[in-house]
Amino acid sequence: IVKENGQPLDDEIKNKFFEIAELSPMFYGGNKAISEYISKNVNKNILRKNAGRVVVEFVINIDGNTEGFMIVSSENPALNQEAIRLIKHMPRWQPGFQQGYFVRTVYRLPLNF
Repeated sequence: IVKENGQPLDDEIKNKFFEIAELSPMFYGGNKAISEYISKNVNKNILRKNAGRVVVEFVINIDGNTEGFMIVSSENPALNQEAIRLIKHMPRWQPGFQQGYFVRTVYRLPLNF
C-alpha cells in the first residue's frame, strides 16, 4: 500500500492504530462472504461435538491482514482455537481508513458454531 504519489508509507503511518476509523474495515463481499468463508473452512469434526458462540477481537493491519487475536467471550472454550484459526487464515480485508491513510483497526467478530 502506497501514498497517492506512489511512495511507500513511512513507519510512523504504518504503526498508527485506531479502534474506530472514519471508514471501518470491510471483508470483501460483506457479512454474507464471511458466513460463506466460515462454513467452507470450519473443521466439521469440532462441530460434531461442540456448539456455541465465540467473540474474537483482532486487528486488521494496513495490508488488510488479520493479527493480534484475542477471545473476548466464549460459550464453549473447546471452540476458541478453531475461531482463532478461522480468523487467522481469512483472506485479506479492505483496511480501515482514517485521515487519508489506511490504518490498523481493532475489529470484533462474533462466530456462532
